[in-house]
Amino acid sequence: MAWFNSKLENQALEAFDQGNLESASELYLQAIKEKPLRIDFYYMAGLCFKYLRKWEESLTYNLQAIELNDEIDEAAHWNAAIAATALGKWDIARKVWNAVGMPITEGEGEIVENFGFAVIYLNPWGAGETLFAERIDPVRARIVNVPFPKSGHRYGDIVLHDGAPIGQREAQGQTFTIFNEMQVLERSPYLTYNVTVTAESPEDSAALTELVEPTGGMAEDWTRTTSYLCKKCSYGVPHDDDDHDHDLAAEDQWVTEREFGIGMASREKLDEILLEWEANGPGRRVIDITLEEYPLPEPEDGQTWWLGLDGEH
Repeated sequence: MAWFNSKLENQALEAFDQGNLESASELYLQAIKEKPLRIDFYYMAGLCFKYLRKWEESLTYNLQAIELNDEIDEAAHWNAAIAATALGKWDIARKVWNAVGMPITEGEGEIVENFGFAVIYLNPWGAGETLFAERIDPVRARIVNVPFPKSGHRYGDIVLHDGAPIGQREAQGQTFTIFNEMQVLERSPYLTYNVTVTAESPEDSAALTELVEPTGGMAEDWTRTTSYLCKKCSYGVPHDDDDHDHDLAAEDQWVTEREFGIGMASREKLDEILLEWEANGPGRRVIDITLEEYPLPEPEDGQTWWLGLDGEH
């Protein structure tokens, strides 16, 4: 039986390492039946279900791992809290966070705190995009940039993110932690409009952003703010490569035709704002307005998207 269990354990770990999460989870459940006191089997089953985004199962097995362990296992607690948060089981999330000393205000119901800002790596299982988000609890954040439509995300979406940082990003003299997105939890009402305009100066560009801001929406000059990063740079990993430059365009390289991403809940209101913007500056012109909606990309079995560049979970 020991030989069989050892073989089963190796098969489960190999399946996990190859990203075959469905197989790995089944093998770990089988291993639990063989050795019901092996804490690591419960933890690994919970981890598989976390990356499968099967939150009820992930919560169940992480809580069992916690219950069997006489000591505080930070990883099992974090994964249990992530699953509880995804399910909106706030009483469990609060209890688990308290066990690991997370500074959560006492109370009941949804956790809404100020955990600062972070960079979220959207769709880490596909063509990922990094942007800024406001963390409202240890593993939830509200997107504060305007994502590209093909990401399937919107300005204002509340996303669940993993607990383990995958890197750091330097911006405006500050260092921000980068986390992998896990799932969109709350859909924003702000649709993403791709708006092409003629703006003769940076002041013209800023004026459009300022007109949108009071509506609760967001206008972002993608021509200025967008930079296409290699994966190492998106993770904030320094490396030597003379063949690429991710610096944003300098102000003395101003291009009058600008592409904006505008998150707005109302097309009618957007049209009003654009008309006002055009009327208040010579040379300002709206060239094109496009609304593009794409489904959220889903991870596929056989990927190890959760690994950082160093291969760590």
